[in-house]
Amino acid sequence: MCGLTELVSSCLAKTRSAPSGPSSHLCSINDGLPSASSSQNSKDPQPFLHASLFTGVPSTIKFYTKGTKVTKPNKKISSRLTWCYNSLLPIVMRHSLAVSHFTVVDESLFYVGYCGRHLKSAQYKSLHPYQKVNHYPGAFHIGRKDRLWMHIKRQIDRFGEEEYNIIPTTYILPDEREELLEYIRADPKNHVIMKPPASARGTGISVTRKMKEIPTKGQLQQTKTQMIAQHYVSRPLTINSAKFDLRFYVYVPSLEPLRIYIYEEGLVRFASVPYSKNLSTVSNKYMHLTNYSINKLAEKDGVSESPVPKWTLSYLAKYFENEGIDWPSIRDRIEDTIVKAFIAFICHELFGVDILLDEDLKPWLLEVNISPSLHSGTPLDVSVKAPLAKDVLNMAGIYVPPR
Repeated sequence: MCGLTELVSSCLAKTRSAPSGPSSHLCSINDGLPSASSSQNSKDPQPFLHASLFTGVPSTIKFYTKGTKVTKPNKKISSRLTWCYNSLLPIVMRHSLAVSHFTVVDESLFYVGYCGRHLKSAQYKSLHPYQKVNHYPGAFHIGRKDRLWMHIKRQIDRFGEEEYNIIPTTYILPDEREELLEYIRADPKNHVIMKPPASARGTGISVTRKMKEIPTKGQLQQTKTQMIAQHYVSRPLTINSAKFDLRFYVYVPSLEPLRIYIYEEGLVRFASVPYSKNLSTVSNKYMHLTNYSINKLAEKDGVSESPVPKWTLSYLAKYFENEGIDWPSIRDRIEDTIVKAFIAFICHELFGVDILLDEDLKPWLLEVNISPSLHSGTPLDVSVKAPLAKDVLNMAGIYVPPR
């Protein structure tokens, strides 16, 4: 029986070892945007199919980013290249689909692929072998903050805190309310961050240590809401005095053997207001929360004179290099954290993993998003998410559908 360290090492598939591969999008320190692939800028049409390396295995459809010319298949094939419409289908993925001659159609019609909300059990049962969907049954467990803690706590009990200390201690309310209050009473500096377990984009999040703000069982039942409380990391690493977190994109295509791909590029998301440890500031969401959906409103609300910045991970790597900080070592520890999180689950799809670095450069797992936003409001977003969407479609291995 292999130990956890060996298991982590065997499960991690790094894309960095192949700089010429599809996931290698490097960022210039001057503009923060990755350079375009020379093959995709070619005026010659790119192949529609990717030949299999194995005998008897059919070719898969190749996908590219917007602006690439792709050889058009014959009419019999192109008429079957359909993708299910839903409101969550991101623009960057639509562009990749369109380049490879797919048409987006209503869900009542024949379709090859689907990218949207978690399906219901009956919908999974009706899928055909040639169809691809972006969520597997039960994968929402890792996206719920309460279930995430329950699974990781089980691993802590099994392997010990020294090996699995990857996420701040979490309390599931109302069952663990007394333990939470005991933690708050123990030290005036102890704060917690309150979160609804299934929310996204910063909805319902607050930082507190006030007893009256910890909901009781009756209050939760009355409002029909759920809540978790998590130890607040009070010594975060800052850049230009601002708190930040890191968004990694993780693709899990295989369970046995467990195979995990961590996208080379990602996002660095900043708070709008310089960070302060003063206890009177804990209610300032623009200081203590890094969710972009919150901080993009800071300028409009008059708390910031300019739009909140956003970096790519490769830009951050250059910044750390200039500051004498060992980014490759940090990234290795982050990847170790990500792999340990997924070992605790059974899952298969694209995830968004949010990481916070503290002043000791220790990575803390904040949450896992089962539907990471691929919507792109800025050129920097497009530079990261368009190649990501293309790579996800390629790694899914989509076949030409049968007649």
